[in-house]
Formats: sequence, structure tokens, C-alpha cells
Amino acid sequence: MEKCYTDVTEFAIPASTQKLYLSPVLDGFNSEIIAYNLSTSPNLEQVQTMLEQAFKEKHYENTILHSD
Repeated sequence: MEKCYTDVTEFAIPASTQKLYLSPVLDGFNSEIIAYNLSTSPNLEQVQTMLEQAFKEKHYENTILHSD
């Protein structure tokens, strides 16, 4: 059984009021980032895009995805 982990992290841009949001997927076996998405707002589209990138490979078919 394979596990992957995800979360959305907010980053403040210095000298600006703008923020960026990073949504990565980490492989639980080796902590490799298998996909990520960077966005100016944390929304469903960002997460859907990241998930489509992460799980297009067949060997992740029965993977458990853990998120906070």
C-alpha cells in the first residue's frame, strides 16, 4: 500500500501584500515531490490540477492520500 501526503502552504511575498499558495504532493516512501501547483489563491481548481498531475501514472492507482 502506498501513501502520499499533501497540504496547502501560504507564502507572503516580501515588500508586497500579495501571497502565494503552494500545493505539493509528497511520496510517502521517499519524500519526493511528485507534483505541485503554485497559485495566488487557495481554491479547488488549484488542488484539482495538482491531483491530476500527481496521479496520472498507473503505479499510484491504489494510493492513500493524506491531507490535514
